[in-house]
Amino acid sequence: MTRLALIFFGVLAGLVATAQERMTDIRDNSTYETAQVSSKVWMKSNLKYNLNNRYFLYLSEGEVYYHADELEDVCPEGWRVPTLEEWQDVADLNELKLKAAGVLDQGRFADFGRSYVYWTSSQDAKGVPVLVSLDTLGSPLVVRPATSNTHASCRCVKE
Repeated sequence: MTRLALIFFGVLAGLVATAQERMTDIRDNSTYETAQVSSKVWMKSNLKYNLNNRYFLYLSEGEVYYHADELEDVCPEGWRVPTLEEWQDVADLNELKLKAAGVLDQGRFADFGRSYVYWTSSQDAKGVPVLVSLDTLGSPLVVRPATSNTHASCRCVKE
């Protein structure tokens, strides 16, 4: 009996640990793996929230591209868009399983499959929203300002 109880609680503990490594966005029931990276809990996949077709959806790849005006409330409750500093603090970007979805700018896709481009919640000195990008060859993180028509992928961090 004691052995059975130990097995039961061991399995239960494993289920709880697994549950803590995933989160579900109750707005659309999308489930995301999460990871503790540089003292923050990050989503390990690009945000997919696209209720009511409010955001640009690239159907063939299942990617959703967001505009800077949409970032304030795009992440699920309890989550937010990372700051530039949080992106710069990530020592091992491989843990985040980044997807080279490129960017949609001025109505054209650029760098799909060759570049990782993500929103930050930060702005430059002129108040322009900034993105971070790096290529698939392992270049250093680059900070780039958005244009008025930039749409890019988004990751979220737990508040």
